Amino acid sequence: ATSRYADVVAFCEAIAKRGPTARLEYFGTSHEGRKLPLLVISDPSVKSAQEAREAGKLIVMAFANIHAGEVDGKEALLALARDLTEKPNHPLLKD
Repeated sequence: ATSRYADVVAFCEAIAKRGPTARLEYFGTSHEGRKLPLLVISDPSVKSAQEAREAGKLIVMAFANIHAGEVDGKEALLALARDLTEKPNHPLLKD
């Protein structure tokens, strides 16, 4: 079984509550009227892509679960978000 929409949103909310490294935003609405979650993960935290560029940060966008049956990418990105925010000073967030 894979996580459902409510599971994903709850997971993203929990990640965002871990501290300033992750911030939960929404980038649109699905055809069914569901808000589409977006996690911004950075150390130190940034408020925009422009701020990240000015700080010399590499910007990576990872997008998953574009189609309902494509669940592996969604689960992998949730695991990556968990791993990047689990402990302070994750080395992948340095640059």
